Amino acid sequence: MTPQELAACCERGQALAAEWPWRHPAASAFADWLAAHWDAACPAAPAGPPAATSALGREAIRWFAVGEALLGYAAGGPCGCYRVPAGGDPPVALPP
Repeated sequence: MTPQELAACCERGQALAAEWPWRHPAASAFADWLAAHWDAACPAAPAGPPAATSALGREAIRWFAVGEALLGYAAGGPCGCYRVPAGGDPPVALPP
């Protein structure tokens, strides 16, 4: 999986959540999957622009490919990042 693909999954999860006034099962599954990848001990964000960006409410997640992981840093969020294995399999299909 690339940072761009993971960002697209985040966007798809946000879109699914917006479709229903209550929790959409696929959006909930993705949010739970992503939350399980939170790492409070991530290194500082790499220098330079991210490989991809995805919306997170009014903020954004900046995605970087670092070794065998995709690191996502929430702008204005707490210290840490999402550390997703590059071979991760999110429970949300990529948009067409």
